[in-house]
Amino acid sequence: MKFLSLPLIATSLAFAGCSSDSTEPSAPEEEGAGAVIDLNDEDMLGLTVEAAEAMAADRGLKFRIISVDGDNRPVTMDYLVDRVNFTVKQGKIVKVNRG
Repeated sequence: MKFLSLPLIATSLAFAGCSSDSTEPSAPEEEGAGAVIDLNDEDMLGLTVEAAEAMAADRGLKFRIISVDGDNRPVTMDYLVDRVNFTVKQGKIVKVNRG
């Protein structure tokens, strides 16, 4: 009987380690060197490429242009929360998304 309960106890302990008691969201990162300032990315819509890149840099974000006047650029498929993707038409930002 002891041998049957040992696998059951081990399985219970393994699943118990996977649970999380924390229900509160983590606190936002403090503003400072290297911190990402979480503001509305739509603020960049309508800006020139240079102005949008400067705004992204000021917010601690990486940036890349993924499309210019309908011509898509090759991009990697990795997702980075601290990177904004710009779609540009006639020198202005028309779409911004994270990734």
